[in-house]
Amino acid sequence: PFKDTPSFRENETTKIALTKEQIEAITNAELSGAQNEARDYFLFQYASCGMRFGDLCLLKWKNVKGSINEQGSSLEYKTQKNKKNLTMQLNPLQKQILEKYEEKKFNEESFIFPPLKGKDGKDPKNVIQSRNARVNLHLKEIAKTCNIDSNISTHVARHTFAVTAIKNGTDVATLSKLLGHSSVSQTDRYLKGLNVEAIHRSSLEAYGIS
Repeated sequence: PFKDTPSFRENETTKIALTKEQIEAITNAELSGAQNEARDYFLFQYASCGMRFGDLCLLKWKNVKGSINEQGSSLEYKTQKNKKNLTMQLNPLQKQILEKYEEKKFNEESFIFPPLKGKDGKDPKNVIQSRNARVNLHLKEIAKTCNIDSNISTHVARHTFAVTAIKNGTDVATLSKLLGHSSVSQTDRYLKGLNVEAIHRSSLEAYGIS
């Protein structure tokens, strides 16, 4: 959903962010089964302002407000790490992915994505950690398929969104809210690891964020 973003190699201080072309390669790759699901998770995180994998796993259909394809439909949820309430209008990529999973919707309390489905009685945190590790393995396989020479994980979707947003003119205060950070200073530290400089002007409206 964004214009472009630079690519970085990960070292002690630098996180990885994918380029627009790499995101397109992942989007257009012919995948099936678990790899296809892993791609959906990755792209949904990216399209959802860098949503954390744990928050994605906990999304239920009640978090989607309005019919998926109606104008003004939105996603509302609370981040698990910092307990921040976020509301965002659904963009085309989010809608496209949600449509794929809507046919398996049971009720409003159903999980949108598969990781926690049928896991009643199990510790959600343990299930999410285990599933995240498996998804990361599939993402590495996808990277090889797409000739991407980077160690991709679910968190790279978050990094990629952050770099893309800054390069497209998003200010640090807005990005801090989009990422669900506890403070702007936390976002400043995060951006230093991505080698990008924050822009200081308001841009919340561009994301349909409230």
